[in-house]
Amino acid sequence: MHAACTNLIRLAGCTRSSVQTSQHSLLAGLYVTGAGVGTAASVDHLGLGNELLVAVNGPSVGTTMTTYCKAVRGLRSGENVSLLLARRDTGGIALRRLRLVLP
Repeated sequence: MHAACTNLIRLAGCTRSSVQTSQHSLLAGLYVTGAGVGTAASVDHLGLGNELLVAVNGPSVGTTMTTYCKAVRGLRSGENVSLLLARRDTGGIALRRLRLVLP
């Protein structure tokens, strides 16, 4: 896995899931279990809730570490990255996008 991304977020290894949106399509992703201490991701409270990482800069991260690594391939420290996250809430599925700089 790419060092810049592993320093930014922690993923539940091989924990796969999908969530159903109000449009009845499924979003596949990996559970986020934490963020690197002192990173912008930790400041934005990434990993504190029951969130799935769905996409990085557009491409889906899929449901395996292999597909995650393919999605983040080529990213380097200092680059801007856009993370799409999904979580269940009282109204259904909430999506949020975080824009961060890789450490």
